[in-house]
Amino acid sequence: MLPKTIQDSVRVTRELGFRHLWVDALCILQDDVDDKAKEITFMNLTYKRAAVTFSAAIAKDSSEGFPSPRISSFEHLTMPLVLADGSFGNVSLTPEVAAYKPGNSIESRGWTLQEYLLSPRVIVYGKAEATWHCQTEWFRPVAPNWIDKRELSVHGDRLSALAGIAQELAVAWNDTYLAGLWRCGTGPAWAPSEPAVTECAPSWSWAGLVSPVQFRDMKEPSAKVLECTVIPAWEAAVFGSVTSGTLVIRGKLMSASKESEEVWKTWDFYFDRESYRSIEDKYYLLLDHNNRHMHDGSYDHTALVLCSEGPENFRRIGMINHVDGSR
Repeated sequence: MLPKTIQDSVRVTRELGFRHLWVDALCILQDDVDDKAKEITFMNLTYKRAAVTFSAAIAKDSSEGFPSPRISSFEHLTMPLVLADGSFGNVSLTPEVAAYKPGNSIESRGWTLQEYLLSPRVIVYGKAEATWHCQTEWFRPVAPNWIDKRELSVHGDRLSALAGIAQELAVAWNDTYLAGLWRCGTGPAWAPSEPAVTECAPSWSWAGLVSPVQFRDMKEPSAKVLECTVIPAWEAAVFGSVTSGTLVIRGKLMSASKESEEVWKTWDFYFDRESYRSIEDKYYLLLDHNNRHMHDGSYDHTALVLCSEGPENFRRIGMINHVDGSR
């Protein structure tokens, strides 16, 4: 027997007069790595071209289904409505309600972000009521830290869960996507909220983190990205997971010698792993030495923390930041 959520989706699909229904769990071979990689490359089109997407926002899993109909807790005004076929119905007008209410399970799941952002129409079965969301523009802006606050059963799926959004942004921004970063963006100027990084992405990509990330805005960069290459885990899924990547940067590199130790003590350190803190052979690459805070006139200095892995070859192990009142 099909799970309750899929049963409800079939029922609502028929009630709306549609003949076809896409269900990720059924339409993608879950135990076939190649099929999953192939379908990931089309997820932006799957959602963007859908007539409507159903969102079981409060269901913890597919066994719970859509919530039963209930009376709205909001004040509303009921008005008659003439339908397209000439029949009559009613429409209820209520004050504007947030798209997702706090506590909805769907907010915590990583794979559901792109289905909400890319779908032109969504019926959200939430805590308060079932609500209709219509996207009048072909694309919505996306906050860079939305995905890091969501959970994935497989952490290595973080880039794959964003692949559809990345494909749309690449067209809208006319930019190149590189393992979670953009060629014209802030580059590796990010800091982990907690030191927890895995090996599922290059060291310079935030996608390897298992904690929320903070991005730095580089208004006056002192370092320049010269070249960046990534090797996708699957050749066709260029916006998905990667197996490796190389970032070539030109900038001012300084060794963390004992003589300069007193200077760096005044800086705030954000290590990607707690164990990286004990590495002695560290280097600092200045990213933005004169990034001025407009509200108080102070200056924000940002640098990457690196460790050597060979001649002219480094691994990112963290970021440091310092704010002072003068250059």
